Amino acid sequence: MNQDIDPRDEKDPQSREEALAGLGDGRWAVRQRCVLWLHRAGDPEGVQALVPLTRDPKREVRQIATHAVGRRRAGEGFPDAVPLLMERALEDTSIRVRRFAVQSLAYEHAHPDLCGFFQQLLDSETDPKLHRMAGIGLWLSREAQR
Repeated sequence: MNQDIDPRDEKDPQSREEALAGLGDGRWAVRQRCVLWLHRAGDPEGVQALVPLTRDPKREVRQIATHAVGRRRAGEGFPDAVPLLMERALEDTSIRVRRFAVQSLAYEHAHPDLCGFFQQLLDSETDPKLHRMAGIGLWLSREAQR
């Protein structure tokens, strides 16, 4: 079976159970559609199941999973996403995934405790978009202090 199929050729899951089962499918496009389905459904247990997919071999899957996890706050039936997002921001091989992680930290999780992290990114990052997101994150985190 061809692993690099066009994602538009895949059908969307029809239920939560089908989406959860599809997370382990060998085809990245199926995993991607299942991640998106669970993200849109907003079910805390379903989103929790996406955490391992933030480390999926395929960037397209990691990107959506990181975005979905990053939109959840601790206390919404979901553990704190900040450590995972920080890891993805620093260690992912894809700049797109790293940008999504920094964007989620900036807009969804800004906190004074993250000022040092954002400053570190500002001091070391050369990607203009990631650098801009880190600047926004630093500003929002400082504002959260007030």
